Amino acid sequence: MKNADSHIILYAKNHYQRNDDVLVDLKILLAERSGCKAEHIRVHDMYHTLFSVFEGVMLGKPISHYLLMDMMTSMAPGVAWKVGANEDDVFDVKIFKLLLSKIANSPVRDNAGNTLIELDPPDKNILPLHIIEETGVVLDNETS
Repeated sequence: MKNADSHIILYAKNHYQRNDDVLVDLKILLAERSGCKAEHIRVHDMYHTLFSVFEGVMLGKPISHYLLMDMMTSMAPGVAWKVGANEDDVFDVKIFKLLLSKIANSPVRDNAGNTLIELDPPDKNILPLHIIEETGVVLDNETS
């Protein structure tokens, strides 16, 4: 394994299909990462891991006042859709979707093509994969 956070980053970047309940997906991903059963993953573990992954992808980048303001206001009713959250989502889910959104927008390569974040390939044994066509359209991969 190149990077213990690979599958969380790949999930954020939409390489895996998403369950209707992000908490179920996160339990599966964190269980894979830690080597324990999903039933033992707590919300506290999700917070700790997602903040840690976010911090890792932001390493070396200044966390500006604007970024923090944007993160906090992204959870407000009426604009939560920006990070994939619904107004009906519980607070924890809004935070997790916000962090996943920020992780998704972090580059894994620089403009010269150099690797910034080393990632393992997606694994269909963890969660079902998405297939991305040459057109950039994401399809559900039912046959993986």
